[in-house]
Amino acid sequence: MLRQGSAIQAFFRAQPPGTRGESEWNRLATDLQALARAYGAEFPLGEHTAVRRVGDRELAGAVDSIAQTANRLKRSLDSDLKGAPADQSTREAAVRDADQLSKDAKALRDRVKDGKPSSAEADRLLAQASKMHAFIGTHQLPMSAGLWSEVPMRLQTIAAAYGTSWSSTR
Repeated sequence: MLRQGSAIQAFFRAQPPGTRGESEWNRLATDLQALARAYGAEFPLGEHTAVRRVGDRELAGAVDSIAQTANRLKRSLDSDLKGAPADQSTREAAVRDADQLSKDAKALRDRVKDGKPSSAEADRLLAQASKMHAFIGTHQLPMSAGLWSEVPMRLQTIAAAYGTSWSSTR
């Protein structure tokens, strides 16, 4: 539908303003823009633009995986930082941040599973994940970095589901 709509959009843009049916088309094009956003794309579609929608089950799975990883990450950070040149307050803060990531993921997962609006919870999770990403990236933490390596892909899935992007520099 989006591809065919994109062709129709191109047709109307090539016609002089006021072409018969243009007003009706513009109204429908607004709906197609909303549909494209739900699929992580812009309307009209580019020639080779891929469209994909993240389903609730896939989203809940990605969020649940992050919650589980964050729980393991708490123990891993505690262990990694005991042997690193980090003070106790740094270690405690890192463990607290991992715990918060787990709580944020669980809150998002619960809202998604209940079919409730959850964009604020997703934003909070992505922001907390960026904080953890920066911390792990600036410290030599072999066990924690190994655990974290699977998380960015899942964060991208979550960001795509909400029509945003995730980067470590949020």
